[in-house]
Amino acid sequence: MTSPIIFLVDAGVVALLAWLLVCWLAEDLRSLLERMLAWGLAGFTLVAGAGVLLGATGGLGQPGFLLVHVALLGLCGAARRARSGEDWAALRRLMQDIGLVVRTPGAEAWLAGLMMVLAAGFIALAFASNPVVFDALTYRLSRVGQWLQDGRITVIATDDARLNYMPVVPDLVMA
Repeated sequence: MTSPIIFLVDAGVVALLAWLLVCWLAEDLRSLLERMLAWGLAGFTLVAGAGVLLGATGGLGQPGFLLVHVALLGLCGAARRARSGEDWAALRRLMQDIGLVVRTPGAEAWLAGLMMVLAAGFIALAFASNPVVFDALTYRLSRVGQWLQDGRITVIATDDARLNYMPVVPDLVMA
């Protein structure tokens, strides 16, 4: 059973860790869009990378993801300790830039607001919906379920070859 508290704590840790990685590896990004895309891609990479690591070691599950992300946050925080003030200032600037876009009258503000409402709606829909896509029901969810049941990512003994050769990274994010 999944715990919403562990999920929310892990999401916060991933968001903070992704921001630290963006500050560390891509400090020359200037535009709001570049910074937002880098932050999102860093978060996605952290989740997928932790899934690969946990799948290989048999630690799949919420506690495993949280442990890996907290350990990485500790390492990254220790490495960035001297520049932590700059990192927080950059995060404040990002939030100010987002607020400026939203508060400035015009098409950009309307589009930014629409994007936020749509994103919130899609997230709520995703949490409340059951999968009904043939692709997901036939091999994607069964593969993720088998990995979670086994506690590791392995080749599955099956007559349906799709369970083993289809793209794995999206399934790691689901796991």
